[in-house]
Amino acid sequence: MQMPELALCYRQAITHDQLRHDLTTVAGIDRLQGSHGLNNLADDIADRAAACGLDVQVRRYQPGAPDARWWNYTAPQAGSPRAASLTILGETGPVTSYPLDPCTLARGSASTPPSGIRAPLIDLARTPQPRVPGAFVISPPLGRFALRTLVEQLHDWGAIGLALRSTRREGCDDTVIDRMELPDGCPLVGFSVSASQSNRLQAAAANNGHVHVHAEHDPAAPMPLVYARRRHRTGGQLGVLIAHLCHPAPGADDNASGVAALLSIARAAHHIYGPDRGPNLAFLWAPEMVGTAAYLHDIADHPDHKPAFALSLDMLGGDPNICGGVLTIEQSPDHLPAPLAGALEAAARAVSPAAVSYSTAVQLPTWPRAVVPFVGASDHLLFADRSIGIPAAHITRLPNRFHHTSHDTTATISYPELHRAAVTTAVAVTALSTGGPALAQVIDAVADLGCRRLTALIISADGANTTAEDLRHTAEVADGALRTLQLWHPTMLTDINHTRAHLADIADRLIPSGETAPSTDSATAAVPLRRWQGPWNLHNLDHALSRDGRTRLARLLVGGAADYARLVAVAHSIDDQHNVAQIAARAARITALTVHPAHAHALLDVMAEAEWIAWQ
Repeated sequence: MQMPELALCYRQAITHDQLRHDLTTVAGIDRLQGSHGLNNLADDIADRAAACGLDVQVRRYQPGAPDARWWNYTAPQAGSPRAASLTILGETGPVTSYPLDPCTLARGSASTPPSGIRAPLIDLARTPQPRVPGAFVISPPLGRFALRTLVEQLHDWGAIGLALRSTRREGCDDTVIDRMELPDGCPLVGFSVSASQSNRLQAAAANNGHVHVHAEHDPAAPMPLVYARRRHRTGGQLGVLIAHLCHPAPGADDNASGVAALLSIARAAHHIYGPDRGPNLAFLWAPEMVGTAAYLHDIADHPDHKPAFALSLDMLGGDPNICGGVLTIEQSPDHLPAPLAGALEAAARAVSPAAVSYSTAVQLPTWPRAVVPFVGASDHLLFADRSIGIPAAHITRLPNRFHHTSHDTTATISYPELHRAAVTTAVAVTALSTGGPALAQVIDAVADLGCRRLTALIISADGANTTAEDLRHTAEVADGALRTLQLWHPTMLTDINHTRAHLADIADRLIPSGETAPSTDSATAAVPLRRWQGPWNLHNLDHALSRDGRTRLARLLVGGAADYARLVAVAHSIDDQHNVAQIAARAARITALTVHPAHAHALLDVMAEAEWIAWQ
């Protein structure tokens, strides 16, 4: 079938009611990593997957067991929350309580004795070094690295817990509560509180008030992993679709929407093709990152289950009028060029065809979206590691002002948006797996994206600094995506070769000749050698560092998401051959951001401290 025909079939087979039913069920369960809620939800997802005609297996890993470690990843060991409250003594009713207030009890929080703890309140804004044994501390908003450092300092000073004030967000009121995560084994009780709740606590602290702190947990539950496959497994490329199953309730967009989308795609493929035809697809529902590590180590390592490509679905249903954001297609990494973004773009064009201007001369977009460079802020990151080497892309809606907050509720979901995203994904993976006439649109889209990327380099504000090597690299990535498609579907050889020749001709016209490579100083000429085990991940790097190392890394990541993208690109550029200057240049091409060699060197020095690299 052509793309428009596939789009019509899936549009009819995937319904708003099914998406709403699945999403609402998931959003109603608190599914923190290590919780019984997550463990129990896995059985429900497995039953729904089996009803979609899939062969399903559920794996469970006991925390601390020998088989619950994959490279440097381990099954979560934080307790499963039961109840918690934070009450100012002398006031009626708690400031916050769990499970009534979503997101308020930190994942990884310590427990109190059954009767709770009475503690003096200390406001960190008024007392920067609260050396008061037994104190409960109110902290301003902090990033993950600064928070972990503060927890260690507070423990050294004898504090018993902390309340972290939530960040003020545009478009949110003062009742929003940010998600809060503490490391497994944290000795402190942790609460995330809204701005209004923090104001109450700070006022009490100013009057030398005390609080009653209570937190109750069950032992950590087994870590579940739900893996399912369509029964038709021949004649097509195996693709795996991933939607992480964890996060605190409600987490409607992050990531109940992705979980529901996967179920809808499986259900629709079975409805359209039956059990014996159609795309060769696998589905993974598991805790973010660590569940994917378990899958890659224990399942995908077997030849019969190793996918040709992976696609992560995460946050697909946010209503743009409430949450903001547009559909975002994140490309596979440059060192693993693949036609994934092209297939998703081609599918999106079929799902929501462009309109035309009055004269018909100009096409007009009907569905705002963007194709962006690889970043790796979800499960697709692990596939991209050179030790795994599976092309992976990501489809999401960004930004979402309610991301990782208590306000990520079902009321913020647009089911038409979620439906379009699910249909787009289904069309794309069906074309990539089965091949056929729909690949003609994929080839065109891959070439179009390659040309767009070349053009963007030339017309960007920094275009004067674009080098021949930048253009050459970009052309090679586009050609590599077409070559990958050619390997997957040799019957399209003629069409793909024609498009490759056309792209090469465009690149030849754009790339100047005779340019020499810039010289490098001795500091940036050093070559880093990979020493970490398994797929690279920031969380595990953080845990491998000393307190000083984390502080240094935090300073290098002060730019937020942009600096995270730089760090991932630097890590992925390590191949035991290229020096720091070359790695910085590669990272800049990959991210479309400026990456100074000195910054890359500083990032690599932090990794060296963790013994994740060695210097040659």
